[in-house]
Amino acid sequence: MVSMLTAKQRQTQTSTNQIITRGFTGLVLFLVVYLLLITGLAKDHSHHENGLNVQNTNSNIMENQNSLRAKTTTNDDDKKKKKKKDTTTGDEISISTTTTKEKKTKQKAAKPAKIPFLFVHINKTGGTSLIRMLNNNCEDDEYVYENWKHRSVEDGKMYYHRSFHATAHSYIALHGREVWDEAFTFAVVRHPLARQVSNFFFLLENCEEEPEDCEEGNNDRLIPYGKGVTTHSSTDEEKIEAFHKWMKQLYKAYPPGSRDQYLFGSKGHGNEEYLTFNSTQTSWLVNEQGDMVVERVIKLEDLSTDMTLLSERIPCLKNAQNGNKLIKKNKTSKYPSYTRFANNAYTNKIMKEIYSVDYKNFGYDFDVEPED
Repeated sequence: MVSMLTAKQRQTQTSTNQIITRGFTGLVLFLVVYLLLITGLAKDHSHHENGLNVQNTNSNIMENQNSLRAKTTTNDDDKKKKKKKDTTTGDEISISTTTTKEKKTKQKAAKPAKIPFLFVHINKTGGTSLIRMLNNNCEDDEYVYENWKHRSVEDGKMYYHRSFHATAHSYIALHGREVWDEAFTFAVVRHPLARQVSNFFFLLENCEEEPEDCEEGNNDRLIPYGKGVTTHSSTDEEKIEAFHKWMKQLYKAYPPGSRDQYLFGSKGHGNEEYLTFNSTQTSWLVNEQGDMVVERVIKLEDLSTDMTLLSERIPCLKNAQNGNKLIKKNKTSKYPSYTRFANNAYTNKIMKEIYSVDYKNFGYDFDVEPED
């Protein structure tokens, strides 16, 4: 009886020892697995950090390479591209800051944080000659020239703008009102009839030099190229008559209030994106609300002989090689004085209707004494 009890006790003890052993072994295995898991996570975390460092290093290398390419690769316009928002609509605008061909030999400077001045270059007001003086005498951080494009929310079209013929509205949409207000802003205007006459003969000469630009479908300014009148062989009387016919055609095609009415006075140059733009010189000088916002408006008739008005505000013009005289190298056809075009009743009626705001705003006399 005793022996049997002892055997059972031994059996029970053996089972207990086995359970303890198995439990201890399981615990050891658990600890080993746990340690391995912790070690694996630590390695993964280390590899992740190393991966990020490698990616960042590659990114830096690519940025350095791109920067090097940007410094060593040039194109015809020496452009720098970036993007910003149209301050009037919030839409994205693509911009290229560039120098013109006259400044290619100069070292390209970074765009200044503050733009010293902005010139609203109205077509056929002597602006090309003035821009040439700015290019020849001002550094890139003084005279900022840009090209930019903007897709309109209104019609979905892409409009291409450039400083060469940008309105105040276009400049403000690009840079914002604060930049505009801090800069010295100016424009040059001209007697409306003189500008319109200059327009006609400038375009006619362009047609003679580039006939394909005036073929059917391209001739939106309705120049009578190939219809008997030329800039070099026609008489003054023939030129005057052709101008008056052109005015009638323009008025019929682009009457006041029409969407393309700006073509009566100018190409769009991207400014046609905005409803503020039309054929008048005044439309170049207004903001989105239609208020004139250009600080200084100078008459071409005053600027042609004396640049003092501008050199007072634009120091780089003080050192101009030709002093304070505007250099006129823009091609100009030979045509009669604009006063000889003032004796046509229908043309006078059109001029008064379309450009009355210019006569009023800039102090020009509508009644021009016509020459014989």
